[in-house]
Amino acid sequence: VAGRVAVVALNFAAIARTGYRIGVPFPGVYREALNSDAVCYAGNGGGFDGEMQACSVPHMGQLFSVLVDLPPLAGLVLIPCLENSSS
Repeated sequence: VAGRVAVVALNFAAIARTGYRIGVPFPGVYREALNSDAVCYAGNGGGFDGEMQACSVPHMGQLFSVLVDLPPLAGLVLIPCLENSSS
């Protein structure tokens, strides 16, 4: 069920990874649930603050993928929006 899925991306490198493709299990919109580089966590505010549409490009063993900007030494948690829960 889409409402019980979280996609976690960690960047252990000291450089940002822009346009980094991550495989996701469902089509539709994903939102950023956590960004450890957010200003509210004393970070630099890097990454994608909002929602992104999954595309039909298979990656990492998944049928769909999203493109994100991974801040250096940070982690992102993406979750499918509730509208996707019928997937």
